[in-house]
Amino acid sequence: MMPAQSPVPDPSPQTFDIEQQMGSAEPVTVRLEREIREGKVTLPVMPAVALEVRRLIEEEAAIPQIVTAIGRDPAIAAALIKYSNSVVYAGLREVTDLQQAVMRLGLMPVQQAVMALSARSIFDGVSPSHVNLYKRIWFHSVTVALAARRLAARVRVPAETAFLAGLLHDLGKVVVLQSVAKLQGRAPGAFTIDEATMMEFVEALHGPMGDMLFEAWKIPADLRAVLRRHHDETLNGSDDMLVAIVQMADAMAQKLGASLHPDPDRSLVEGAACSVLRLDDVKLAMLLVDLEDDMRTVQGLF
Repeated sequence: MMPAQSPVPDPSPQTFDIEQQMGSAEPVTVRLEREIREGKVTLPVMPAVALEVRRLIEEEAAIPQIVTAIGRDPAIAAALIKYSNSVVYAGLREVTDLQQAVMRLGLMPVQQAVMALSARSIFDGVSPSHVNLYKRIWFHSVTVALAARRLAARVRVPAETAFLAGLLHDLGKVVVLQSVAKLQGRAPGAFTIDEATMMEFVEALHGPMGDMLFEAWKIPADLRAVLRRHHDETLNGSDDMLVAIVQMADAMAQKLGASLHPDPDRSLVEGAACSVLRLDDVKLAMLLVDLEDDMRTVQGLF
């Protein structure tokens, strides 16, 4: 009789089992937080230009100094000029240089636009296996930002603040994707994660991971509240107006298909956000038409 042989281990990568590896979202969150503190997984860093522009505006520096700082990043400078000539400012004389763009936009919108354009840079150099997810998250984020700006015009919320809140609300999903890629990079071939499972992972962890990034970037408290609570149905009237705006904008993007979870049949009149914003079917239908126009107008800007 031949001696029993030990089973040969399967060398092929194993599909990541989210239930087995996670157990719950909390243990993985704790693990990622620990690894970030230990420097094993680093959070994306806000680009130097955004930091410098924020510092100069807070110190009430002269406009030429602010323009010089922005000009150190040609891509951001070009985007600001393009934005100052967009349909939002239709009818005004064409802007041809950066100082004109800054003066037309105003310092706070400039600071927010620079931060938004800097956030876009986080999507560069992504893991090849997740490129499609990154593109979909970014498309969703831009659509939510445009919808939020439209909604802000109906209530007492600055349009550019709403735009920035919409653009950054899901940045935690990018942090999760990058963090998981770095964990995998330390043990290449150990496991693979299919897209459906990765999306579960992203949804479970993007809130706390995004909040860690916002804390590191010193993002204002009102924008951090949006990141934490844009899925929260317990809204408190005018105190939660910005959260309500982004929550409704998120639903509009989902209805138009600009989402990781598109749902063209979604009802927009249900939920706390619709009540807080005092919207009805007619107003929402008009907003959706306007949003589709906006999406075509700014294509390529961000």
